[in-house]
Amino acid sequence: MAATGSSRSPTPAEAAGGGLARLRGRAAAVQGGPAVLAALVAWNLGNYAFFLAAGRYLGPGEFGLAAALLAVTVIVSVPCNALQYGVARSVAAPLGAVDSTPSAVYRRAWMLSLRAAPVIGAVAAAAILLARALDADVPAGPLLLTVLVVLPMGPLFLSLGQLQGEGRYGPYAVTFALWGVPRPLFLIPLALLGLGVYAAVGATALAVAAAATWGAAITLERLRATGAPDPADWSVFVRALPPVVVGLSSVAFLTNLDVVAAKLFLDGTDAGYFGAEAVLGKAVIVVPQAVMIVLLPRIAARRAQGGDTGRQLALAALITLVVGGAVALVCLPLRDLITRIAFGEDYVPGAGLLAPLVMAATLLGLAIVLVTHHTARGDHRFVWAVGGVAILHVALLIVLNGSGGQIVWADIIAGIAVIVIHEVIHGRSPDGLMRGLYLLAHGRGRPATGP
Repeated sequence: MAATGSSRSPTPAEAAGGGLARLRGRAAAVQGGPAVLAALVAWNLGNYAFFLAAGRYLGPGEFGLAAALLAVTVIVSVPCNALQYGVARSVAAPLGAVDSTPSAVYRRAWMLSLRAAPVIGAVAAAAILLARALDADVPAGPLLLTVLVVLPMGPLFLSLGQLQGEGRYGPYAVTFALWGVPRPLFLIPLALLGLGVYAAVGATALAVAAAATWGAAITLERLRATGAPDPADWSVFVRALPPVVVGLSSVAFLTNLDVVAAKLFLDGTDAGYFGAEAVLGKAVIVVPQAVMIVLLPRIAARRAQGGDTGRQLALAALITLVVGGAVALVCLPLRDLITRIAFGEDYVPGAGLLAPLVMAATLLGLAIVLVTHHTARGDHRFVWAVGGVAILHVALLIVLNGSGGQIVWADIIAGIAVIVIHEVIHGRSPDGLMRGLYLLAHGRGRPATGP
């Protein structure tokens, strides 16, 4: 059936088909949980194998620079992450058609991102060369290579969004895993060539390119389709991008800027210590990532039906806090041993940062849950507010940068600020975090109907 404007009411047959599609979507989300979790585990294992190998290969001094550059790629890539959320939401809760999957939004956005990549690359390269002309200490070569890490991310995240929205979690899992699993494999030959920091950044660029290529291949049927996207769906996709970009970019700053600050304000060796402990401590962020990837389409679909999504938020927050707290407790007595096994004896002087970084990462992981939840709901008040917390985080890092411990305190304060602001905005609503946790603890969080 042809897509039409969003003002049309569905026929009974369409409503039945849409209800069946939603039931299938819920079943796919439940079944997709293990696949997504496996992909995130594989992705993280690949990334951690990469960082551990890079840390031992480069040593604390050079590893600080590599960690800072790769943290920058995460921050810069977040607008691309917003594209994933936008496409996934348009697929999970289409406005233009009740019984079809709107691949036209994905196709148009994918082609636009592909055309924009060389323009973005040229502008970034010019800025880096200008900075090098003004300051001879600017690492122009590694920075230019870092740009190549970012350029394929637009198409990659759009492909992930299409697969996520359709509930194709198996192909999603493979595409996502390819971003991390081959990374240490690419590092080995580059390291053997003695390329130093270039080996670490180059291996990352190759992994992102491999994942983007596979994502395009697995969604090729959608990319080959013809026809313009429904105006209502395209309008919602475009209008949702600014707040999502702000919210997700703010989360990226909150979860990665500390490593950059360590490189800027600490000496080379201390920056290397901080980068290594940050790699270990932020492993807990995989938990809220896995939970929200599976819940995003369900939250969007339930919101489209006018349903309450507070229980999903409370569950995701509870899982994040319990796992993070448990890991932090384990790290307290085992910090030296974990650091020694992971990075070697040279990094043990920084082991005291491990448990505090786990605590900070747990709070910032909760920020990921909150931003993702309200993005899926289409309520952007809190998403915009997180931008203010990111500015606060920058200000805190300018003041608290005398040691790795002070930088961690800046992270923790920012994480607490996210929770406080969320409760100010949503505390009395069904999406209030403390309210939801209370109801969940007393067995009153399950809605009468719906998922």
